[in-house]
Amino acid sequence: MKNLKLIALLGALAFVFSACSDDDDDFTIVGTWNVQSMVMNLYIDGELFMTDDMDDMETITFNEDGTGVAHLDDGEEDPFQWTLIGDNLTINLDDPEEDDMFGGMLVFELTEKRSDRVVGEAAHEFTDEDEDGEEVTYRVELSMTLVK
Repeated sequence: MKNLKLIALLGALAFVFSACSDDDDDFTIVGTWNVQSMVMNLYIDGELFMTDDMDDMETITFNEDGTGVAHLDDGEEDPFQWTLIGDNLTINLDDPEEDDMFGGMLVFELTEKRSDRVVGEAAHEFTDEDEDGEEVTYRVELSMTLVK
């Protein structure tokens, strides 16, 4: 669950960096953003398995050097690296456990990008074997709104 929350947080960051607007050239994601909402949906073989409001995320900080930190309400901090190219915010996770489930990287499409609000969405799909050796397809969808 912690890994999914980190992914959602990173997804929110991606939204901030790649949202479309007329002032894209002036927009910067650098700084600390409050997590207004973050929702993760997990699908297994095409059926919704669970939804998590991920309400333990407080803030996300994007540093000028391409590093960042997600701040949780329990004081925990999850580091990451980020890049923004066009409307795509790419988050590289620092947690090796995340690498197994999400390939270590999430790409978010920003749908709103303003100096005081960022909205974005990300999805990641992968397959794995269940305990019976059967192939299972997982899909994680994240939506996030960040505000200053």
